[in-house]
Amino acid sequence: MFKTGREIKKLSFEDKEKVILLVYAHSLNPLNWEEQYFEGSVPGFLPYGFGHLRRFGYEIITSLPSAPVIYMDKFIKFLTDIEMFHSISSLLRSRRRMCIFSLNDSSGIVLGMISQTKVWDSNNFHFYFPLFLAQRIKEMSLAKLKLIRYALKGVEKIFYQSRNQESIFKEFLNVPPEKLQFLPHSVDVNFYKPLNNSEGEYILSIGGDVGRDYQTLLQAAGYFKEKFIIVCRPWNQPKEGIPNNVILRQNLSHKEIRLLYSRAKFVVIPTKVFAYPTGSTVLLEAMSMGKASIITRTPAILDYVRENETALLVEPYSVESLRDAIRYLLDNPEECHRIGRNAREEVVENFSDEVKMKKISKILGEFLQERGVSKVERVKT
Repeated sequence: MFKTGREIKKLSFEDKEKVILLVYAHSLNPLNWEEQYFEGSVPGFLPYGFGHLRRFGYEIITSLPSAPVIYMDKFIKFLTDIEMFHSISSLLRSRRRMCIFSLNDSSGIVLGMISQTKVWDSNNFHFYFPLFLAQRIKEMSLAKLKLIRYALKGVEKIFYQSRNQESIFKEFLNVPPEKLQFLPHSVDVNFYKPLNNSEGEYILSIGGDVGRDYQTLLQAAGYFKEKFIIVCRPWNQPKEGIPNNVILRQNLSHKEIRLLYSRAKFVVIPTKVFAYPTGSTVLLEAMSMGKASIITRTPAILDYVRENETALLVEPYSVESLRDAIRYLLDNPEECHRIGRNAREEVVENFSDEVKMKKISKILGEFLQERGVSKVERVKT
């Protein structure tokens, strides 16, 4: 079960060094997520696969914002463009010498700033997983860049999800190399796994972030008679130019999306060229389901694909390139199956949640040992 703040207070000083506080924003609170996980309704014992860290002797508590905190964050973001109230309130759950993992852009910056200014002198170890920061950096004012540079000095290590981001963090934010660690996204390979061997009923595309290039996909879909299903969000849903063979869907559960994957011929992920690996989550889910994928060639996505072996790459914003790749997979079902099999093997070997958490456990263990923290053991209450 998840530890509450009251239970954490009971831990001895030594045991607190083995506790991880996750600061993140998610639609499900951790207890509901845990319940749905055991019902088989959601992937991962914890969002982002962090539940697997328990296998390596770490206990985890979470900081999920309550409704008042969410509204306060929205107000502060309106004034400052930074969500900070949730990050500050999360410190109330922390204790001395705890490892804090910030899993969104704002919390990493805010908590880094607090650490630097010694406003909250808890002597915690802070690890930062920025999601979109590398893309937003180039649009920031000099004043904001200086603020973030200062904040990142209060972070022990920055985990970035594509190798192209390393030079961005070094050049724009002056982050020293020893603080940077490449760690790709991962997927729950037990939740997303092949369910059937059918030829597929439609071509599927999924994605709710601003990095999707659905206009290119819609134009390419117009060349075919096959059915396309696009699962999107209200803010990135195509408004016009939708061919008759394209169906738009929204607000689906994880189980519903998994069923869509299983019945698809293959998956198409058209993206814009961003500095972060937009499309990587859907790509890994599709690969884990044993489906061939077509995804836009960007510097950030190259860490996730072996071209023509685990997925097909197409040129950015090119209707012709995307159309030709779709036609190729439709005309070559055996090749489609081969790529899908390769993709499943690749994900299990290199991109599973277990693999990622094993890497984090090793990095965290070495970090704690360097700072004189005793060998990690399971927390006792």
